Amino acid sequence: MGVNRKAARLAGCVAGVTAAGLLAAASPASAVAGGAPVTGAAASALVRLAIGGDATSGGHACTGTLVSSQWVLTTASCLTGKTGAQAGDGLVDGAPPAVAVNAAVTETGKPTRQIAVDRVAPRTDRDVVLLRLVAPVLGASPGTLAATPPPSSGQVTVAGFGRTATEWIPDVPQSAPLTVAPGAPDHGLALEATGTSGVCRGDAGAPVFTADGRITGVVTGSYQHNCLGETATNPAVSAVRVDDLGEWVTAHTVTGHHGLYRIDANGAVLGYSGTGSAWTTLGTGFDRVYAGESALVATRADTHDVYRYIGTPGQWAKIGGPGDGFVVNADGVYGYNGGGVLRWTGTGWETVGPAGTAFYAAGHLLARTVPGTGDLSLMTAPGTWVKIGTSGTGFAINDDGIYGANGGGVYHWTGTGSTWASVGKAQSALYAGAHTLLGIEPATKDVNLLTGTGWSRIGGSGDSFAANADGVYGVNSGGIYRWSAASGSWASIGPATRALATD
Repeated sequence: MGVNRKAARLAGCVAGVTAAGLLAAASPASAVAGGAPVTGAAASALVRLAIGGDATSGGHACTGTLVSSQWVLTTASCLTGKTGAQAGDGLVDGAPPAVAVNAAVTETGKPTRQIAVDRVAPRTDRDVVLLRLVAPVLGASPGTLAATPPPSSGQVTVAGFGRTATEWIPDVPQSAPLTVAPGAPDHGLALEATGTSGVCRGDAGAPVFTADGRITGVVTGSYQHNCLGETATNPAVSAVRVDDLGEWVTAHTVTGHHGLYRIDANGAVLGYSGTGSAWTTLGTGFDRVYAGESALVATRADTHDVYRYIGTPGQWAKIGGPGDGFVVNADGVYGYNGGGVLRWTGTGWETVGPAGTAFYAAGHLLARTVPGTGDLSLMTAPGTWVKIGTSGTGFAINDDGIYGANGGGVYHWTGTGSTWASVGKAQSALYAGAHTLLGIEPATKDVNLLTGTGWSRIGGSGDSFAANADGVYGVNSGGIYRWSAASGSWASIGPATRALATD
């Protein structure tokens, strides 16, 4: 992720608003001056953030970096106007931001569009926050965090959407080289612009890249050196380190497939606590629930409209009308009906394929069975589908790939053409989650677990089964049960349910 253009003043780089900077006489930084346009993977990872609306409506702009398809790394001060370790004060971990925040993102082959932020994850020890987008960004190349700080006197690169030496609002992000200076505070980076470069208003939150393109920090302030309309000559730029936040970022951005959800007889959606039989009510008035890496959605019992869970019990947002069904994976929420399959973009729905008799989704995979033939077709890009198999008695997708069953056995798609490898004897139905594949014995209806040596019976018949990273679950008229690999037995974890879903 190469970049090379930017400089500003240590007054803070929030465009369209005055903010306190990291140094006594500094203010938030904005776009890079004296740099060059960012292209390639680095450009696809950068987003322009609008905080509280755009400049014409009293809002301001910052820069952020995608660190996954759905999470943006930036400075907390962009949202709060506060500085240092207190920058995140007022931001509630797991809750929406106090003011509207939108990210301008670009997906491959599409014009730039706005995606709203629905959840924040602030640090309490430095000016850093993660922002979750309501929908993933397709085709982006998320940035990767460095594992060590840059050496003193070494060179780094900053890239952002801030003001330049000649433009108030550049159309594309700019980058410029900076030098690592001594005297940085705890968790901080002291930087200096060189030559005609500078970090300007609008660059707050901009990533600081190491020579190998990894993110070692985010910009928090500058003196606006060489920025349009500014006269400051001080080249100092302040940033906060993120090279030691890898585990924290991963904990928020990488789904662990731990979610288990049910709908009770009264239409309440409940999430499992993971222990005993404790469940938390997340919402009421629903009849079906769907879960995946990027979202939890449910359909209303009265209107059948589809709603997305915001992350706080009781908070759901309508994202669409009725459909025949929905599936969720790491790339988003998909709804299908007789007219085709559509993906929710965060602002609306776009058609990505024709109708199917059934849809299967997990990870970055979306497959459908073709009406009439039953063939299995895989989406390789929005609107592009390829046949990878013929009809079968059932299909399933988990973290290990795509599985299909027919009268001859169960097979795993090799990832090439229509080539499948046998993994076990025939099963009448398949259930999948995380790295688990379950099959139903055709004659007895017993449930089997696929192991390295084939199928192993783990229980009797049930109405339905599911799996996630925490275990295997079965449902019958008596309730919900979790299977223990250690004891080989099943334990009750909840009452009978109308619907069960795992992410």
